[in-house]
Amino acid sequence: LFTDDDATFDRGWLRAYAEAFDAHPEMAAAGGPVRAFWDAPPPPWLVTFMGDEKTFGMFSLMEPFNEFRLMSDGMFFGVNMAIRRNLLIKLGGFNPEAFGDTWLGDGETGLVYKLRDKRLLIGYVPGAFVYHHISSKRMTVSYLAHRMANQGMCDLYSQFQRRLPKPVLIVKQAARLILTEAGSWLRAYW
Repeated sequence: LFTDDDATFDRGWLRAYAEAFDAHPEMAAAGGPVRAFWDAPPPPWLVTFMGDEKTFGMFSLMEPFNEFRLMSDGMFFGVNMAIRRNLLIKLGGFNPEAFGDTWLGDGETGLVYKLRDKRLLIGYVPGAFVYHHISSKRMTVSYLAHRMANQGMCDLYSQFQRRLPKPVLIVKQAARLILTEAGSWLRAYW
């Protein structure tokens, strides 16, 4: 079981995971709901930005289903995850991630990709929920911009970690990213 230092747990967290792994021996790993625990009321612009999405990755929040699911394309966040120990070792564990405030790897995201590449089943355990404490410092545009820059580093690491492509392919990837994201960057700037 893995979590973060800014999370608190429902009383049934451990039990929910234990029962799910016992009932589903084919389940390789699992995640559960992550609900926000706001240290201060979030500003209205942030609530609007988050919308009604069932998953908000910038704060590692998720509650996509009400019932148990077992999927080959499942996901989890490190704040609320469980994986069979022997499988974690076999897959090589986590790739490096955070170095201070900068991400240079893909951490639990890389672990999700390793599980998906092998078509291993990831469960969603609705009874294993945690509360992720969101400080006022995180409720700022500058935090979200820094968080998204880190996510970009994570995504690049995931994409290129096995084999660095030729420079021309890196330029093509950068151009594709600019073309697909330019509109959202301009809206965010204005």
